[in-house]
Amino acid sequence: MRMNQLWQFCKDCKLPTPSLPIADINRIFQKIQRAHLTEVEVAKQKRQIKESGETAIKEQLVDPIRRKMSNTNVTLEGDMHDPDRPILYREFMESVVRIADVKFMDEVDVNLEKRNLAWKVLTMFHENVKENTAMVMKGGNNTNADNFSHKLFDPTVLHVFESFKAPLSKIFTTHAQDDKNSLSISSNDSTMSVREYLLMLRHFDMITPEFTLRDARSIFVAANYVGEDVEEDADNLESEMIFSEFKGAIARIANVIGPAEATLHDKIEYVIQDLLLPGSNKFDTGVSVKAPSPTPTVEEEEPQEEPQEEPAEGT
Repeated sequence: MRMNQLWQFCKDCKLPTPSLPIADINRIFQKIQRAHLTEVEVAKQKRQIKESGETAIKEQLVDPIRRKMSNTNVTLEGDMHDPDRPILYREFMESVVRIADVKFMDEVDVNLEKRNLAWKVLTMFHENVKENTAMVMKGGNNTNADNFSHKLFDPTVLHVFESFKAPLSKIFTTHAQDDKNSLSISSNDSTMSVREYLLMLRHFDMITPEFTLRDARSIFVAANYVGEDVEEDADNLESEMIFSEFKGAIARIANVIGPAEATLHDKIEYVIQDLLLPGSNKFDTGVSVKAPSPTPTVEEEEPQEEPQEEPAEGT
């Protein structure tokens, strides 16, 4: 299995929520893989100590290894949100358990005691996994499922996004840093929040009377959380999406504002070529993506300043 297949599994089962986005599920995998590498390194050190003639292996010799490897600043190589990152079966099974643990972390029983891990896993299996995966495998029509997300695997749609991968990635990473400082951006953990997403759409003049902020917000929710109420979480501007979900949001926007008679991939191409790419030229001219809406008026004033300098030169 690859990460993008895991994401589809999670969305088919309606596992992601604003408090447990796909980005956090990817971070769970980061923990799983780091823990595995830690134990491999510990086993290696123990073997070396044993081969050196030590009669006993002291825990204090391996504790520093665990502390170093568990450091949150130590990240694995490559993009944490890489859709093609392979997943082993044991990693998938451990991720299901860890996702259940996080998803139901606040659940308590009648005695107000925290639910145990077994209850969390069984509850997630019966409430989220069993029925939804059975529907998908049978090819049935699950009315609660996000059927649009499956259209993103169409070869023509995949081809369009692959053709524009570089500029889209630049747009994403540029706007994903809008409200962060350099210390808060991990080298392989780039996400875009609702706030950044809405600012980006405004930057490209895509918010219009026909396509409002509320429409954009609804698309963000649909691209990330199946079955979530838009109004219920309307004030949460810190929910985040990864690059793959960003492309899904672009596809949904294109489906709404693109030419009515066009196919989905043609609509996506229209939005990228006619709306996004012209605005992305600002990145190359040094114009800040944080520039407020009055920026065009500033540019209009610049030519007016030049004639005022000519009389000064004449005198």
